[in-house]
Amino acid sequence: MQTKRTYLSYDDYAKGIQTLTSEDQLKLLELISANLRKSLKSRKTKHSIMELEGLGAAIREDREKARKTLGKLRKTATVGDVLSPIGEEWEAAE
Repeated sequence: MQTKRTYLSYDDYAKGIQTLTSEDQLKLLELISANLRKSLKSRKTKHSIMELEGLGAAIREDREKARKTLGKLRKTATVGDVLSPIGEEWEAAE
């Protein structure tokens, strides 16, 4: 049988704090402070759009390299030529 979890509301906590001793209230405050510090540290840092500057450069360089390679192949390739990456094994239809 599963037990149903019940959660206290903010108002329930606020009313309960008033019944605590000063020492227990300080302990609770320290606990809340530690939990808050921990959760704030674990939040992801928001990034600026300026941090993305230059990240697409590698993609552009690869694209330009591929265009140059295709340009060289256009000069010598003819319709029907089979092109494959160097070092790749493949079976040609007989």
